[in-house]
Amino acid sequence: MRPYIRTAGLTMLLLLAVVSSCPAQTASDEEDAFLQKWIRMRATDLIVTGLGLVDSGIQGGMRDGKTQLVTEAMNFTESESKIFWPVYRRYEADLASIKNQRVALSKEYALKASTMSDSDAKSMLDKALDLESGRVQLKKDYAQEFQRKGLSPTTTARFFQLEDGLDVMLDLKLGAGLFSRLTEKGELK
Repeated sequence: MRPYIRTAGLTMLLLLAVVSSCPAQTASDEEDAFLQKWIRMRATDLIVTGLGLVDSGIQGGMRDGKTQLVTEAMNFTESESKIFWPVYRRYEADLASIKNQRVALSKEYALKASTMSDSDAKSMLDKALDLESGRVQLKKDYAQEFQRKGLSPTTTARFFQLEDGLDVMLDLKLGAGLFSRLTEKGELK
């Protein structure tokens, strides 16, 4: 196995061990079981992505996995479900654009890391901050939309708490991918 793959894989496993060892503050048995399932799904995602083995079929499966995860975690009533899913599909479509731009920016950074000018660095930093602001604004807009359509503030807050956890995993995934690319290029030793 190439050293950079092994290093990236070990780093991801270490991150997962840290994340999975953090106890929930007041988790019930049901919440604990859900958390463990979520960690296993994200662990697979991180490891496969970090090793560069993700193809479109796997990515589609992960999107389906997120839908299943949201369904199980939220346990919607029938009326909540009718309100939530149409708005959620629009939210996910809008969020996909931001995620794709973040992935592209991460790749751009990895490609330019050793030859980056101050101008490149400023441009990439500005893009990263704009994307983060866009992600926060999108959440604000859709939190209001969910509630305008009739979802309670409590249910809306529960969904965005779940979404925040998924964002953390995306950030870890992007960081692991960047680490792997920089290690491969010899930027990190």
